[in-house]
Amino acid sequence: MNDNQRPGGAEVDLAHLRAIAGHVTDDDFERDVPPASMWSAIAANAGRPANNIAVVPRTRRRVWLGVAAVVVTGLGIAGGLVVSRGARDDVIAETALSNEGLSPLGSASSGKAEIIRRGTSYVLHLDVSRVPSEPASYVEVWLIDRQVKGMISLGPYHGNGDYVIPSGVDPAKFPIVDVSIEPSDGVPTHSGVSIVRGVAAA
Repeated sequence: MNDNQRPGGAEVDLAHLRAIAGHVTDDDFERDVPPASMWSAIAANAGRPANNIAVVPRTRRRVWLGVAAVVVTGLGIAGGLVVSRGARDDVIAETALSNEGLSPLGSASSGKAEIIRRGTSYVLHLDVSRVPSEPASYVEVWLIDRQVKGMISLGPYHGNGDYVIPSGVDPAKFPIVDVSIEPSDGVPTHSGVSIVRGVAAA
């Protein structure tokens, strides 16, 4: 098996990804701070006061996180981030997903999310209807903590199905399910443009 071959026959052009990463600079990762209304809406859904929000300063380390995100996204698309739903699902939490108070780009969007325990692992099962498509953008799936201080990206939205929650992440500590529209600029932070959101509960 060569370096560009993944198990199952999926190929990844690693040379192309390395070439992209080699041209990334700090300027490529500049973005305005998301509007305060976004954090207030998330805080309200989580039952937390908006003044608890912590702003993490941008550092050079975020540039390398962005480069890593480019590579991981490439590998993830080839390897398949969406997996088939298992026969032995243990749903530990669920929520309806609504566009209420969010971006009008998702005004027709709605859905449902379930947190599923499968052995010692967890997955997020998504069922979202009428997902918008915007030029030079993609849709991303997130888990957010109750304090609205931590966000876990589950990667780009590839359709309804199961999204793997990273090992070591306790989904009970990240109950807010958020689906956003992200510009294709390589920046790993949330854009502030959410189309649906809900708080998963048992």
